Amino acid sequence: MTIPKSIIDEIRSRRGDPFDRSPEFIPICVLVARVAAYDKLAADGRLQTLSEVVSRSVDELAESAEREDGYLEESLGRVTQVVFTGPQPVQAAAALRAATALAEITRPTESPGRTIGKTAPVYGIALTAGLCARGTFGRKNRAIGISIGGACARAYRIVESAGPGEIILDDAFRRAFESSDALLPALQAVGAMYAVDEGTCFRVVRPR
Repeated sequence: MTIPKSIIDEIRSRRGDPFDRSPEFIPICVLVARVAAYDKLAADGRLQTLSEVVSRSVDELAESAEREDGYLEESLGRVTQVVFTGPQPVQAAAALRAATALAEITRPTESPGRTIGKTAPVYGIALTAGLCARGTFGRKNRAIGISIGGACARAYRIVESAGPGEIILDDAFRRAFESSDALLPALQAVGAMYAVDEGTCFRVVRPR
């Protein structure tokens, strides 16, 4: 999220300088969700529908994050980043609950001029974990509050392989549960299961 300089200056005049915050280096879990229909809607030039889809997805991701004490940090329309902080087993379980809730969301599939009578999942989702720098960047003219680091970069790469309704988690996310044996009960608790071990990643499916 960027905040215009005029607003920053006004806040500074009232409260000092809350934006002068050096990054803190902390472990986080990262959820990146990709709107599956985005590319086709954009390519077809269906900007009104695309705008509605993106607006609704931001609301859904913000609500999902808030339910699990996460933070929606960045939305580019097509992809959105949510982070979870705190003790890693706790944040990992929260991220997994948020991801599975998002994976359940479906919408009617559409083609120009008509709605087809079936639904499809909206999001492909990636879950990663690792050390990040979390703080405010770009203080001169704009303030951007965001987490950056390897876990965030991995999540953006991994999510491109996640189909609609799929969750892909990396090995670092699995280790965030303190024990790999702790992940299976967490998956079962949200009605999911391992599908495929892909070496450095695990593809998760939910019974439909």
